[in-house]
Amino acid sequence: MFALIATINQRLNALERAPSTTNAVISRPPTHAEAVRTFQYLPAVKEMMRRTACKIFLAEDVHAYAMDNHKRSLFCLVMVQIDQHPTEYKRVNFPSNYATGDGLATLHLQTKVQKQTKNV
Repeated sequence: MFALIATINQRLNALERAPSTTNAVISRPPTHAEAVRTFQYLPAVKEMMRRTACKIFLAEDVHAYAMDNHKRSLFCLVMVQIDQHPTEYKRVNFPSNYATGDGLATLHLQTKVQKQTKNV
């Protein structure tokens, strides 16, 4: 019995001294796609999208229920307003590389705008 306890104790001591490789987490910077996918919009930016949509919705010539690709659709007009912000604002408040015209970041923003304007 004592031999078993001594063996277990030796094994535990050896494990404590050995560097742990099973618990090591290898950290790497996220890829561009991961950074865009996990991007979180600030509440102020979401509110800006909603207020812009509300303001545009009240215009007489807006096609509120038109397809999103129509020039006077609510979605397109909100996107135009977003694009009019300064580059620095877009760099800080929107997904990575949106200000430079990245397609993945633009698609992510368009999806968010559609969700924000859905219930206006």
